[in-house]
Amino acid sequence: MAELLSVRSVTISYPTETGTFTAVKEVSFGVAPGEKFVLLGPSGCGKSTLLKSVAGFIAPSAGSIELEGRSITRPGPDRVVIFQEFDQLLPWKTVLGNVTYPLRIARRMADGAAREEAMRFIRMVGLEQFRDSYPHQLSGGMKQRVAIARSLALDPRMLLMDEPFASLDALTRRKMQEELLGIWEATRKTILFVTHSIQEAVLLGDRILVLSPGPGRVKRVLGNPAAGRRDGPEFLRAQEEVQALLEAP
Repeated sequence: MAELLSVRSVTISYPTETGTFTAVKEVSFGVAPGEKFVLLGPSGCGKSTLLKSVAGFIAPSAGSIELEGRSITRPGPDRVVIFQEFDQLLPWKTVLGNVTYPLRIARRMADGAAREEAMRFIRMVGLEQFRDSYPHQLSGGMKQRVAIARSLALDPRMLLMDEPFASLDALTRRKMQEELLGIWEATRKTILFVTHSIQEAVLLGDRILVLSPGPGRVKRVLGNPAAGRRDGPEFLRAQEEVQALLEAP
C-alpha cells in the first residue's frame, strides 16, 4: 500500500544559549492510509518535536517530510493536531459552537449545514447532551472529546495526537483510549500518536516506532498484532518486546 506520510532521514536541530541542540537525528518512517502509528520513547527523545514537524510547525534541519507526495512546509487543514493541554477550546463558545466555528471558517459551510455536521461528530464522541455547555463546565476528558470531534469535523487526512490523554486520571485515560478506538473504527482516520506509555502504545498502535533517548533515532518499527486489546498473551508479549527494546542500549 502506498504511504500517506513519508518521513525520510529527518534531523531536527535548533540553536540554544549553549549551542546547537539536536532533538531527532536521521529518522525515517512511513504511515499508510488508515493506520494508527505510534511514536514511543522516553522523555526528551524528540517524539513531540517530530510530530510538530509533521504538523508543519517546525522545519526539519535535514531530510524531508511528505504527505501524499507533497512536501510539508507549513501547517495545513489536511493535518489537525490534538495536544495534551485542555485549553484548546474557545472558552466563550459552547460545545456546539466550538465544533461549528471551524466548519464555518475553514470549510465555509453555511450555519445550518455546519451545525448539522458538528452534531454528527458531537454524537460520535458521546456529548450530545452537553452541546450547550461551555468548556469551564466540562471535565478534562470531555474537553478532549470536544477537541477530537472538532478535529474530525474538519475532515483532515491525518490526526496528529501529542500525548492527548497524559494529563487525565487513570480511569478517564482508559475510557478515552477506548473512545479513540471506537472513533477510529467508525472513521478509519490515519492517526500519528505520541506517547511515553508502553501500554497505551500497544493498545492503540497498529505499528510502533521506538525512539532512542535524545537525540532520538529509530531503534525499530514494530508490527503490533495486539492492537485494540487490553489483555491476553499477545498484549503481554507485545509489552514485553517493547519494554526490552526501550531498555536495550
